Amino acid sequence: MPTPPPAPARPLALLSNDDGVDSFFLLALAEALAASLEVVVVAPAEEQSWVGRAMTRHGELVARRAGGFPCEAWSLTGRPADCVNVGLHHLLGGRRPAVVVSGMNLGYNATLNLTLGSGTVAAATEGALAGLPAVAFSLSIPPDEFERVAAARGRRGAEWDAVTRAAAARCRDLTLELLAESPTSWERSGGLSHVVHNVNLPARVDAHTPVVHTTLARGPMPSLFERLDGGEEEGVARLRFGFARAWDYTYLPEDADLAALRAGAISRCALDWARVASPGAR
Repeated sequence: MPTPPPAPARPLALLSNDDGVDSFFLLALAEALAASLEVVVVAPAEEQSWVGRAMTRHGELVARRAGGFPCEAWSLTGRPADCVNVGLHHLLGGRRPAVVVSGMNLGYNATLNLTLGSGTVAAATEGALAGLPAVAFSLSIPPDEFERVAAARGRRGAEWDAVTRAAAARCRDLTLELLAESPTSWERSGGLSHVVHNVNLPARVDAHTPVVHTTLARGPMPSLFERLDGGEEEGVARLRFGFARAWDYTYLPEDADLAALRAGAISRCALDWARVASPGAR
C-alpha cells in the first residue's frame, strides 16, 4: 500500500493579548484558533491594559513556558508589543506566522480614544509593522459587570462562558476570512500595508451575528482619573485611574464602530497606520 502524502502544514498564528496570560478570553480564543491553525501564544505575564504600544526599554524580559493551553504558549514579563516582537524574532524558531492575532480583550476597544490606548490593538500593530496580516479582537462586557468579570479573569459562569466561546469561534472564522483576503488586504503594498483589523464583538454574539465594516467613533477625551479626597498636602494632588463615566461622541454616524456595537453587530474597522496623516489636514 502506498504511503499517503503528509498532511499540509496548517498556517501559523502568533497570538497575544493585553489582559495577561491567565485570561479566560485568551484561552477561549487559543482553543478556537487551534481547531484550524497552528497557534503559538506569547502573552504578558500580568495584565497590561491601557499601555498602548509601550516597549520595555529598561531591564530584562523573561519568557517562560505556560501550561493550560492546547498549543505552545509563553508568558513574558513585558508589554503586549514586547510579546509580539519577542515572539516573532526569538520564540518562533525562525518561522514566519501567517497572521498575528491579539485578544480577545476584556471589553471593547472601539472609538478613536480607546483604540489609541489599547494594548490589544498595539500587539496587532506590532505584527502589521512586521508586514504581517494582523487582527485585534475585543468582546464587549455589560458595564455593570465589567469589574467583576475582570477580577475573575474573564470567567462568568456557564451561560456567559458559552457566549465567550461562541465569540471566540466567530473570531476564528473572521481570522480565516482575513487570511483568504490577503492578496488584496495587505500584499497590494508589497506585504507592508500596515493594516490592523480592529474587530469588536457585542456582549451577546453567536454564529449569526452580522459583521459591519465601520469607522472610528470620535469625541473629546474626558478625564480618566478621579481625585482622591482627604489628606492632601498643600501643592500636592493625588489621583487614581478611574475610567470615564460619561463620553460625548461628536462623530457617531451609523457606520461608526460604537453604533454597530449598540445595534448588536460585530464591528470590523480597518486601521491603516500608513494613512494616519491625512494629506489635506492642516
